[in-house]
Amino acid sequence: MGLSWLNHAAARRCRAKVRQLLPGVQSLRRFSESPPLHPGQPPPPSSPAPPVVVVPPAPKSTGARPRAQGGAELSRRLEELAKAKDESAVDAAKLQAEAAEVCDAVARRLRVEGSTFRSNDVVRIVTAACKLSQRSPPLLEAVAGHVLRGMVAYPLFALCNIANGFARLEYRHKQLMDTLAAFLAEPQRAEQLSPVDVASLVFAYAQLAHSPRSGLLEACAQTLKNCSLEVGGPNCAIILNSYARLGECNPVLFGILSRSVVQTKPESFDVHHISLIMNAYAKCQVRKPQMMHLLGDYLTGRVAEMTPQNVSNVVHAFARLECYNHGLFHNLTGRVTSEDLGAYKLYELAVLSHNLAKLKVGAQQVYGAMFGALALRSADVWEPKTVAQVLDALRRRSAFVDEQLLALLFRRFFERLPDYAVHPLTQASWCLVELDALDLAADLPPELLADGEETPQGNVAARRAMRRVLERLEALNEQQAFTPTQRVHVQQLLRSYNYRHELDHGLQPPKVKSFCKSQFDVSTSVVKAVVGQPGQLVNRVLASGRAIHPLLRIANRREEQEPHVQPSDAAGAQSLRSLCPAPSSVTSGAKASGSEQRLLDLENEVSSQALRIRELESQLKNADSRTAKAKSLSEARAQDLETSSMQLRALQAEVLAKATSLKELEGKLRAAEALAGRLEDDLSAQGSQLKSSGSELRAVRDVRAADGRRVAELEEKVSSLTRRLHETSMSASVSQVASETAVEARKRAEEWQERCELLRESLAETESVASAGVQE
Repeated sequence: MGLSWLNHAAARRCRAKVRQLLPGVQSLRRFSESPPLHPGQPPPPSSPAPPVVVVPPAPKSTGARPRAQGGAELSRRLEELAKAKDESAVDAAKLQAEAAEVCDAVARRLRVEGSTFRSNDVVRIVTAACKLSQRSPPLLEAVAGHVLRGMVAYPLFALCNIANGFARLEYRHKQLMDTLAAFLAEPQRAEQLSPVDVASLVFAYAQLAHSPRSGLLEACAQTLKNCSLEVGGPNCAIILNSYARLGECNPVLFGILSRSVVQTKPESFDVHHISLIMNAYAKCQVRKPQMMHLLGDYLTGRVAEMTPQNVSNVVHAFARLECYNHGLFHNLTGRVTSEDLGAYKLYELAVLSHNLAKLKVGAQQVYGAMFGALALRSADVWEPKTVAQVLDALRRRSAFVDEQLLALLFRRFFERLPDYAVHPLTQASWCLVELDALDLAADLPPELLADGEETPQGNVAARRAMRRVLERLEALNEQQAFTPTQRVHVQQLLRSYNYRHELDHGLQPPKVKSFCKSQFDVSTSVVKAVVGQPGQLVNRVLASGRAIHPLLRIANRREEQEPHVQPSDAAGAQSLRSLCPAPSSVTSGAKASGSEQRLLDLENEVSSQALRIRELESQLKNADSRTAKAKSLSEARAQDLETSSMQLRALQAEVLAKATSLKELEGKLRAAEALAGRLEDDLSAQGSQLKSSGSELRAVRDVRAADGRRVAELEEKVSSLTRRLHETSMSASVSQVASETAVEARKRAEEWQERCELLRESLAETESVASAGVQE
């Protein structure tokens, strides 16, 4: 009884508390159940009502509908068609034909009677056109004209949704996008944009590859900085991916949104969103190792949900940012070895194999599956970048080379050699040289190799194949001079080819060897830095042949004082040769030949010093790159430290709040303990009452048992008397005294029966009273 009363009291308190919290819970439930607004969707009804352009109603005409309702009716008709598209019983062709007619009618009405359309009608029209995939240029041009004429009257979210609709329909209206960028980039408007509006807007510009030039992206970044805690995980993914696609790598914005990504619950992300976030950070080279590891943990248990594109994007992001997550890559490699790789597109499989090789992840089973699947793609179109990536993966994991795949790539490389740019050309050809794959040129058709007579010495087919590569490089250099980075790559290719195929390199035609030598020539700027102006050197040499040794000392001294000299064009050795006049112009006889020899020695010495300068230059570049990386790393660490300090302050405030709530709970706990003590006293009293009631119940049961025994005895007596009465009634010789005795016995039997009935009733009443007492 006491326990049931305690449970009822606790239930009453819980119900009272629930009634107090019910309004807040209902409001939170309405907020959580409202569907998220993705790019291209109109805002929910609960959002603040946008300003509406009040259009005076047009006069009514007999037999015609009011003109002021035309926009609403047409937009409603388009929405009905968009909803009908989801029904399976609808004829798609008929639906699209009717939608095209309605779009044409809307376009005509917008051009002629644009005042009958409100901003909400235009948003609904664009949204319905997106759902119906109706890319109608007349309709979109009419919508753009309506927006440009009345842009000031449009709500900001409507402008963002219209731009997003144009992007989803892949219709680029340059004037509209530029005007929208300038209009929304103003600070007083940009600060009113919500994170959903920003996500819709920047997605539109990224999808249309239209880079705004009016500071819109900077204004949106400032808006996101002020409301970073309101940006959800999916919107973070859209914003980061859009900024990366537009080439706007804002480290401050990426750092702020990384905190929003970390604070978002894992179940709020789709695997597509996580792959977009990782790919955006990789493309902008913003390194956040802790965030990458956390996102990798989110994906570890959801590898089966990832599409092939998600897999390649995630692996590329980890390789680009030099991060690693053991659990994620263990599951990814297990998936690669077990699934059918035919579902992957060619470039997805190439990116996956290349980046796994860069990370040095996976064993022979993994690369055997990927290289075997790539070898079956002989009928696909192999782009130059794809060929270079797969060849680099084979070079990095040369222990698992697939000969069939290598032969296929060798053939595809030479079939499309004229389409290759400098970087994929040098990378692919260098990988072929490192893999010793030039011998496969013997299997190529003659038209894919370079023409011309060849010396029968060495490997003729391999030499002709390499000559074609070098001739292509020479043609690219003539079209546009190599950049310093490209020249370094070409030099690496030539060194590797000379080291592995020295005989074939020496047997190349003179024109090819001249091009190869020109890539290592000393530039004019280096010569000027080492020995001064060429004209001055000529004057010195012409004045006296004894100037050779002082010039050599000057060159050595300049090299010691200025070890880091920047090279420019390739003309060093030729300029030095031009400094050497004919022997007769300096002296005569043996003296002239000695001066010429010393000039040649000086030329060789300057060339060696120039090579040394180039090495020092490369070391300087490496040092500069390491310094830049260290600087960026220090900035990133400072940003992480600032983020950690902010999180620490937030945690301190949270700890203080929890400490106060803990004190309140301790007070409530003490009150509950006092209440529990009182309840224990009540329970002990109730227990004593129960014990006394139990003793009474046992006494009643004893009385009932005694009464039962008495009833049994009386029943036995009644039965004996009944038998005796039966015997006396059956006897014919019984005396009158016996009959009177029988009558008296019958009366006594009836009396005993009445007593038994009364005793049974009294026992029943006693039992009911006792049970009622026990229940109380």
